[in-house]
Amino acid sequence: MAEVPVQNDAPVISESDLVSKVQIEPTTEKRPREEPSVEQAAAAMQALVRAPAPAPSVPAPPESPRQADEERNRERNRGYARAYRERKRLKLQTLENCRQELLKENARLLEEAQARDRKEAALSAERDAARDRLARVEAENRALRAWIHQLNAPPAQMALKQPMMGMGVALDPQVPRRAVLVPRDAVPVSE
Repeated sequence: MAEVPVQNDAPVISESDLVSKVQIEPTTEKRPREEPSVEQAAAAMQALVRAPAPAPSVPAPPESPRQADEERNRERNRGYARAYRERKRLKLQTLENCRQELLKENARLLEEAQARDRKEAALSAERDAARDRLARVEAENRALRAWIHQLNAPPAQMALKQPMMGMGVALDPQVPRRAVLVPRDAVPVSE
């Protein structure tokens, strides 16, 4: 590789010239030097460790056209990588937003389902209570009908001689009827 001589129009300054030009101002008051605390020192060290490496201020000129092509390709690839990372970040952000919306929708649907289950359980309890009340009322109605039937029955000595009531045989007109059948609505229901 051939070295290209660097041409600089700036004058060369020696170290001794720099030292002689620096002026030191005397201070009148002397302050005690403060030592940094352990926390400050640790924070400074962390900052140094976390700080990114400084970017080169001026890239070195390429030595050949091939190196220029490689550098151009690297820069293009860096651009593609940046664009890919940005697309990936946006995609992940969109997915996270969708996930949050789905979680909210899921919570809302779950609450609706639980409310529906509570309502259904209340309706079921009401239906069961109505069914129990109906069974009690029907049992009481049967008991009242049996009692009415018993009141309408002939005396004991005549019951053996007569056929059963309601079996297609006419009732004896001489036997007095002691009770009258009452419609269901007229019978008081005890709860």
